[in-house]
Amino acid sequence: MTLDPDILAQSYSYFQMEAPQLLGILEEELLNLQAEENNINRVHNLLRATHTLKGIAATLELHTIRKVTHSLEDIFRALCRPDIVLNA
Repeated sequence: MTLDPDILAQSYSYFQMEAPQLLGILEEELLNLQAEENNINRVHNLLRATHTLKGIAATLELHTIRKVTHSLEDIFRALCRPDIVLNA
């Protein structure tokens, strides 16, 4: 998928603004994942941040970032299953 150069430039600008914030969310939620007994909200926050990064990376054809975030999204989705219990 080839984007119009103006749209591509805007998308890169958006990515540069959003990526650090989304990575900060991922870091915070991962570090605090075990802090709460009911951590499903943290997993949902991880899913949202990862999904957003994946979407931007796919739009910009950043294939490695897209692949990594897709894998992370699969892991976080699996953590939403009711039979999965997170512990130390």
